[in-house]
Amino acid sequence: MPKSWVKEAWTSINEEYARDIDNNKYVELTKSLKDIFRDSLRLMIADSCVQVLLNKHSENAAGVLRNLGYKYKFDPANREQYHKDLARVMKNLKMLNMELEANKKAYATKTTVRQANKEHITETLVSLSKFMNYRIDPMKVTVREYINIMNQYKLEIEINLKQWQQKK
Repeated sequence: MPKSWVKEAWTSINEEYARDIDNNKYVELTKSLKDIFRDSLRLMIADSCVQVLLNKHSENAAGVLRNLGYKYKFDPANREQYHKDLARVMKNLKMLNMELEANKKAYATKTTVRQANKEHITETLVSLSKFMNYRIDPMKVTVREYINIMNQYKLEIEINLKQWQQKK
């Protein structure tokens, strides 16, 4: 079996697991990642157009910048205004780049996962086994069963928390 197939299968399994274990977080992270890719692409395109326009006027490059929201004239006949327009775009691109880097750091922070070690897995299975009133065998439980048990456990904790808060 080619490595690419195995990698694809694991990616699919991990995505399904993430969706099932915490759908809201999965949706939020997926949206963040799409935003990062979209903004990176827009930044690259805009920067490339500016570099072209700095060397030689191109109506195509100017049109792309206008389509990206930069509503300047980019008129090469008025050199002073032309360079001011490009300077404004470059200043905006620097700000967008800083914002993009901050978004990348935030995404990295959200996706940093504590590496599960044997002890942590064992502790989790002991807690879930106690909750379910039977021993959960790690060699036999499926991912789907594990997720269902975890979701039941979370729901029970939430219910107990609400009851405890109402008693206060």
